[in-house]
Amino acid sequence: LKIGEQTATYWTFFKKVEYLQDNKGLIYWGRIKEIKDYTSSFRIDFEKKVWADKKPHSVNIYLSKRLIEGYRKRKAFLEEIKYAIDSQRELYCFFYGVTPQLKQVPSKKNPQQTFAVFSADIDNLDHLIIREVPGLERS
Repeated sequence: LKIGEQTATYWTFFKKVEYLQDNKGLIYWGRIKEIKDYTSSFRIDFEKKVWADKKPHSVNIYLSKRLIEGYRKRKAFLEEIKYAIDSQRELYCFFYGVTPQLKQVPSKKNPQQTFAVFSADIDNLDHLIIREVPGLERS
């Protein structure tokens, strides 16, 4: 299989989100902790954290509502994301085309303080899937 400049076996391209620092340009995946619906975006938070600088950091990705409005499958995508928000099932998110980077973001309680989080903005909805994956190990 070849993605971008990388050639490897099929399974080598799948990387758990908590190991996203190991290699860039892969298909990252992880169990969804929650999906938040904001005014201009959706945020998908992953259950597992990434260790950097000897500390665990949350991982999330953002989906711009402007991007969704321009998406050719917008109606189906919005139904899927709304189902995922309300679902009590174990859901997983798979994405590629972007690697979350460590960013400093302001605290909600005290905007003068910041904290570090691995975050990315998805820029192509064809590169994102939210699904149940029966039998996938929760390791």
